[in-house]
Parts: sequence; C-alpha cells; structure tokens
Amino acid sequence: MVKGCSACGWLTVVWLMSGIACGASNGDVSDAMVGVLRNATSAKHLNQSAITLTSQGKLQLPVAILGLPDIYIGVMRRAMRETGIYVTIFTKERMAGKIDLTPFKVIYLERSVVLFPIQLRRPLLEARERGAKIIAIQWAGAYKDLVNVDLTEHPYLEGYRKSTNIENMKRFLIYTAVKFFGYKGNVLPPVTPPENGIYHPDAPKLFASLDEYVKWRPLVTGKPTVAILFMEFSCSTENTAFLDALIRRLERFANVVATYGELPERLKPDVVISARVYGAWNKERIEQLDVPLVQTIKITHGTLTEWENGPGLVGGTQLGAWITVPEIYGAIEPIVIAWRKRTKEGVVDLPITERIEK
Repeated sequence: MVKGCSACGWLTVVWLMSGIACGASNGDVSDAMVGVLRNATSAKHLNQSAITLTSQGKLQLPVAILGLPDIYIGVMRRAMRETGIYVTIFTKERMAGKIDLTPFKVIYLERSVVLFPIQLRRPLLEARERGAKIIAIQWAGAYKDLVNVDLTEHPYLEGYRKSTNIENMKRFLIYTAVKFFGYKGNVLPPVTPPENGIYHPDAPKLFASLDEYVKWRPLVTGKPTVAILFMEFSCSTENTAFLDALIRRLERFANVVATYGELPERLKPDVVISARVYGAWNKERIEQLDVPLVQTIKITHGTLTEWENGPGLVGGTQLGAWITVPEIYGAIEPIVIAWRKRTKEGVVDLPITERIEK
C-alpha cells in the first residue's frame, strides 16, 4: 500500500510479509513484518525522476526487468501487488518485438536475454547513453559490454535471485527503491532456504535434514520408501500443485521423502522418482543405491490438449531435458504427469490427475 502525505512531502510504502513454508526456513521471516519507505522530496522531483504515483496509490518505478524466466514472473507480480511497488517486466514475447528502453533508469538483465543476442543491443545502448544503470543479475550474454553496475557492490541482488521466493522478491523491490532511487527504508538480506530442503505439502516449513523431517513425519516400518527429486524453483515459487498430487498419491501405500537437494545419506529408498530435467542428480549416489530411477515429464511447451491430440512430446529441448539426457544417466520409464499452463500472471504447473492416479 502506498500513501502520500502532502503536508510533509514524503511517501510511505507499507507491506506485510508473512513467512511461508516453501522457500524460507522457519524463523527467517517474521509473521508480520512492516517496512516503511520514505522519500523526502517534492512531487515535482518525483516527476523529474520519472517515478509516478498511480491513481490506485501504487508506486511505479522506472525499472525494467528483461528476460525474467516465465516460472518467476508470477511470484514477481505477486511481490509487486503486496508491496505496492511496481516495475516493468519484459517477457520473451515482448522482447521479440521493437522495444524502447529509454524511459527506464534501471534495467535488470535476466537469463532469458540470451535468447535475443542481437535485438536488445540498440535499445540497451540508447538507454545507457541516457544514464540508465544496466545490471546483469544472472546472465549478460552478448550484452556484457553494456553492463555498467558492478554486482559486487550489490551482493544482495544476486542473493535475492538464488532463491526466488516471495519474500526475496519483496526485498528485491525494496532494495531497488532504496539503493537506486533514494528512498529510505529497511534493506534486508536475502532469505536463504535449506541447502537440501525436504518438502511436504502439509508441513509448516521446509526441513533441513532427514532427522528433522522424520520427527514430523515418521517413516512407517514395513512400507516401501519413495524418494522424489524435484527442482527448487517449484518450491520457492509455491508452484507445487503437481508435486503435492504426486506425494499424496504415493503416501497411500509408501513413505515419501521429496527434496530439491541431495538425497540424505542414510535414506535407503526402494525407488527414486525424478521430476528434474537433464539428469540433475548425484549420479554416484544413485548408482550406489542400485534402485529403479523413474523419470517423470512435465509438458512445458504447448497446451495439454495439443499434447493429447498431437504426436506426443515434441521439440528438441523437451526431448533432451526430459528423456534423452535423463536416460543417459540411468532414468527409466519416462511418464508424463504434469503440464505447464500459461496465464496473464505467469505459469502454473498442474498435475494430470488421471496419470498420477494410475
């Protein structure tokens, strides 16, 4: 929420930040954290700085984010709604056309700019010539020579993106307002989730170890144990619907341990299920276990209907990510269990219920 005070000439941005189980370790974020930003400048100065206060009371910063992966757009938009601080996101579709970056004072480059090695050079160069700060958070690609901000002077920025959870995105927006536009407020360090977090949809938090997890969810003797390997971004962006469905289905007959990190050393599963791409697991550990490694597949291109009525999984990227490379590293029985739905807010990974229930 953004409020303006005509008498004292400052703006305040007030937001509530609540701890979430997936993406922030317990205790890292308070249940109700209130932050205040103040800008002791006049409305005239705000206009000169290209910062605008919309009729809805939102603070629109002249900040552009180029190349933010689709999977993170939803959590960034949610962070903007909850803080009242807005920036402009250039999606891949928008970057494919003609764009003008000269209105922006800060431009963040994200990893998907690598898909546009030529198209963005002129717009970026024109913006830089007008004084824009160009910052490469994760990947500069062909635009490395245009970057004019040393990331070592802003270590929090990289930390916010290492785990793109809602808390870190809120802190990223506040950091941008404070450090680059002169607002005063609390700049908080990135929230760091457990390195080998264990996730369960009913748990109040991520678990940092197997011992911690089994205290909450004891493994039942006599039941088989299934280990699930998934990608951390599913958890940090709270995009876990397909994972939740898979865990609950398996728990009808088995113990389930789902992690985005390494498999716990003392865990001896009867089967491992991968929800990761490109065989992103510890190969030696999997070989030592000597148990089946089943590869699940998520349809990330096209719609579910197109896949159901089409020739199957198509596209070199999908085939390589979900089938070819995982099979090289020992995965078997690839099975489609989820699909990626694209909405105005971002993407949602949904379960294909009838395939999970089989």
